[in-house]
Amino acid sequence: MELEIKEKLVELDFNLSNFKGMYKKDLKLENAVKSNIKIIENENDITSDEVKRLLYFCFDWGKFLKEMDTINKNTIKFKLYNVCLKDFKKVIPFGVTEDQRTFTFKEEEFGEAIIIIQDGIVSPYFPIDNMLGNNIFDYGNKDYGLIVEVK
Repeated sequence: MELEIKEKLVELDFNLSNFKGMYKKDLKLENAVKSNIKIIENENDITSDEVKRLLYFCFDWGKFLKEMDTINKNTIKFKLYNVCLKDFKKVIPFGVTEDQRTFTFKEEEFGEAIIIIQDGIVSPYFPIDNMLGNNIFDYGNKDYGLIVEVK
């Protein structure tokens, strides 16, 4: 398998100081994230709403919140890139047995994704884990077919 980073889609500034205050005040993550994004570079005609949606849904905010207090910056740079994935398979839910003890999956070719690079959490693993976990293996809104054993 191979991952090749292609063109940059968008570059953002994220106001971490303001985000911390907003999030700790009312615990509304979506509002705190979307209110603190400032688009710096966008040459792909992606609307502001699409950019905010991409960052909110495609970034692992759970891991970010765990590390947030270790980040000594007021502003974090985010860069979103298209990536080409060679020989990657996307595993998607297919079925579940009646007793919900056995799940089946099917494979699909998966050639493109978005990777989010940021300068707040310094780890080469974070962007890859984030891309795989939130873009490629996202099971949150998938439907499973019911597998019924007929006797």
